Amino acid sequence: SGETVLIASIKMAFRLFEAKMQARDKEKALQDREQKYHGMIQNLMEGFYTVTLDGKLLEYNTEFTRMLKLDPQKDHRGIMIPDFWQHPKEREVYLADIKKKGFTKNYEVKAQKSDGEPIDIIVNSRIITDEQGNAGSIEGLILDITERKRAEEALRISEDRLSKIMLAANDGMWDWDLKSNRVYFDPRYYRMAEYEVDEFPHRLEEFQKR
Repeated sequence: SGETVLIASIKMAFRLFEAKMQARDKEKALQDREQKYHGMIQNLMEGFYTVTLDGKLLEYNTEFTRMLKLDPQKDHRGIMIPDFWQHPKEREVYLADIKKKGFTKNYEVKAQKSDGEPIDIIVNSRIITDEQGNAGSIEGLILDITERKRAEEALRISEDRLSKIMLAANDGMWDWDLKSNRVYFDPRYYRMAEYEVDEFPHRLEEFQKR
């Protein structure tokens, strides 16, 4: 009857409206998640990036531009990341490694800023695959460790200089850890005291006996 057709039409229209509303809600939820994700990426303390396998920049955050001294007012998508390696050939080794394992962890890279200033960075990255499981891009985080490397090198030079001075002076050296009460005696100290190296324990009381 006409009434049955009308009711069926109303039900159909309601279902279509309901489906449309659900699709809109899902789209809005997806947009909200993307905005939240984008906000989190931009506020990271590390430099975030996504690149193609050949190194073309697809996405990045504020810290990435600061670290590489890029103009924050410009769009840098499309620039080639290998240009920021001090030795671009080394990226081929990195690429082979990440293709083999699917990720890299604390991978040290000799990089350079846009003005050529050298920096040391650590890279943590992973391969992003497509629906067929093929490698499509690389996503990662970079951390500037230049100051740490400089401090390590300064310490190494200082220790090397001290070692050379001690050798030249031909003096024995000892060091006392007050917390553990452990005393370190270097080999020259043992020999000067006419003992074999490590003949007596590295303890304060052993030092006091002699």
